[in-house]
Amino acid sequence: FAAKEAAFDALLHGSPADRWALGVTVAGSALTVAYTVRFVWGAFFRKPGAQDTPVHRVGWAFLAPPALLAVCGLVLGPGVGWTDRLFSAYADAFPPASHPYHLALWHGFGTALLLSAVALAGGVVLFLRRTTVTRLSRRIAWPTADSVFGHLLLGLERLSLQLTGFVQRGSLSVYLATTLLVMLAGQLTVLGVDRPWRTAAAPRIWDAPLQGAVAVLTCAAALLCLTVRRRMKAVVLAGLTGYGAALLFVVQGGPDLALTQFCVETVSMIVFVLVLRRMPVHFQETVSSWRRAVRIPVALAAAATLGVVVWVAAAARTADPAGAAMVTEVSHHGLKDVVATILVDLRAWDTMGESAVLAAAAVGVTSLIYLHRRTEGPSLREEAGGRTAWSLTAPGMTGLPQGDEGAPERGWLAAGATLAPEHRSVVFEVVARLLFHPVLVLSLYLLFCAENMPGGGFVAGLVAGLALITRYLAGGRFELAEAAPLQPGLFTGLGLFLSTGVALLGLVDGTVLHAWTHYGRLPLIGEYHIGTAILFDFGVYLLVLGVVLDIVRALGAKIDRQIERAAAEKAAAASPSAPPRAAPGTEGTPG
Repeated sequence: FAAKEAAFDALLHGSPADRWALGVTVAGSALTVAYTVRFVWGAFFRKPGAQDTPVHRVGWAFLAPPALLAVCGLVLGPGVGWTDRLFSAYADAFPPASHPYHLALWHGFGTALLLSAVALAGGVVLFLRRTTVTRLSRRIAWPTADSVFGHLLLGLERLSLQLTGFVQRGSLSVYLATTLLVMLAGQLTVLGVDRPWRTAAAPRIWDAPLQGAVAVLTCAAALLCLTVRRRMKAVVLAGLTGYGAALLFVVQGGPDLALTQFCVETVSMIVFVLVLRRMPVHFQETVSSWRRAVRIPVALAAAATLGVVVWVAAAARTADPAGAAMVTEVSHHGLKDVVATILVDLRAWDTMGESAVLAAAAVGVTSLIYLHRRTEGPSLREEAGGRTAWSLTAPGMTGLPQGDEGAPERGWLAAGATLAPEHRSVVFEVVARLLFHPVLVLSLYLLFCAENMPGGGFVAGLVAGLALITRYLAGGRFELAEAAPLQPGLFTGLGLFLSTGVALLGLVDGTVLHAWTHYGRLPLIGEYHIGTAILFDFGVYLLVLGVVLDIVRALGAKIDRQIERAAAEKAAAASPSAPPRAAPGTEGTPG
C-alpha cells in the first residue's frame, strides 16, 4: 500500500503523459485486487456444493517462513516511515523534486488515498461480477497466457537464430570490422555532439621532429598490413609497428617502457613464427575487390578517429599531472626509477593482480592448446636415440653422433647433435652458446638495478625467456629440455607464492604490502641494501619466466613432437613390412 500510494502521488504531480500512466496504474491495481480476492475466496472460503479437500496438519518448520513474512509485513507496514531516512540518503544524490515525498503509512485524506479506494472498489466489483466478466472474456476470445508466452518464445527463438546466423559468420575480419564500426559510430557521435576541441588547448604535433619521422615509418608499416596475403609478412609488419611504438618511447624519454615493448614484440613474433609452422603460408580467406575496398576505408577511419580522440583527450587536461607528485615521492626514498617503483610499491596491488591474471591466462591457454599432463616426458638422455622434428630428412641419423671411441661427439650445444646436418647452423649454435649465460646475467642485472636504472621483474623475466628461446631455436626441443629441466609451472607457482608472501608479510606491521629496506655491507662488494620491493619483483621475474617457458614448450616442443609422431606414422604406412615405431617421447604420454 505504501509503495502504491507513493507511485500514485508521483504520477499525480508529473507531466500530462504521466496522467495516462496514472490511469493505467489504477486499472492495474484494480485488476490486482480482483484476482487476489479471487484467489483468497477460491482457496479459503466455503462454496455451496463444494466438498472440503482433506488435509493434514503441517509442522512448525513449514509454517515458520510464511509466519515470519506475515509478522514482518505487520511490523514494516505501519513502520514504513522508519525506512524514509535510508531511501532519502540515496534520493538526495539527485536534484530535489518540486513536491518532495516521504514514506508513511498515512498521509491524510487526499487524491492518492482516493485513487487507492477507487482501485480497491473496482477490484471488489470485478470479483463480485466474476461470472459476467468470465462470460464476456470467453466471447471476446482473448488469447490465453500460455498461448501468448508460447508464441513469444517461438518468435524470440527464430529471431535469435536469424540474428546469430547473420552476425556470427565465423570470420574474424567480420568481427573486427563490426567492432571498429561500433567504436567509430560512438566516437564520431561524441565528437560531433560535444565538440571537445572548442575548449581544449591546441595540442603539439610533436616534441621533437624525430618523433614525426618514427611515427611516419610506423604508419607506413601499418598501412602495408592492409595488402599482404602471406601470414609471415603480416606478422613481421605488425611487429614493426610495435617496434615503432618502442622507438617513440625511447625518443620521449621512457626507457623502461621501450625496453619492455622491445622484449614483448620479440617474444610475440617468435610465438607467431612457432604457430605459423602448422598453418598455410597464405591467408585462405578469399577477399573480393569490393570487400577490400570497404575494409581499407573502415580501418583508416578507425585509426584516424582513435588518433583524434587521443589527441583531443591529451589537450583537454585540466588537472595537474600526477607524475610530478610520484617523482617527488620516489626521490624522497632515494630512488630514481619512477616506473619500476610505481609498479612494485605505489601500485603493487595492481601488479599482483595482473600477475595472477597472467599466470591463469598462460595455464588456461596452454591447456586449451594441448590436453596433456604438464610434464615434458623423457629427458634427453632417455630420448636421444630417436629422431627430432628437424632430423626427418636425415634417415641415416639414429641418435647422437659417435666419436672414434664410441663416446658422443661434443658440440657447442648440449643437444645440438640431435638435429640433422642440413638443419644445423654452426654460427647460430656458437652465438647461442656464447650469449646464453651473459643474457641470463643481464636479466638479473635488469632485475636488481630497477630502483635506479631501467629494468624490473617483468622485462628481466622476458630477457631470461629470450635466452631460453635462443637455445630452443638453435638446438631444438631436446636443447630446451637441457637448458630448462624444471617444469614451467614450478616457476609460475613459485613466482606467485613469492609475490603473495611478500604482500602478506606486511601484515606483521599491520599493512599489506608494507615495504622494508635492509642496509648492510659485504666484503668486496661494499654497502648494499635490499627491500621487500626487490623480493616482490623477483616473484614477477619467476612468473614471467615460467609463462614464457610454458608457451615455448606448448607451441614449440609439443608441435615438434606432433611432427615427429606424424612422420613416424607416415613412414610406417609407407613401409608395411617394417615394424611400427612410436614417436619418441610419446609412449604413455597423452598428446
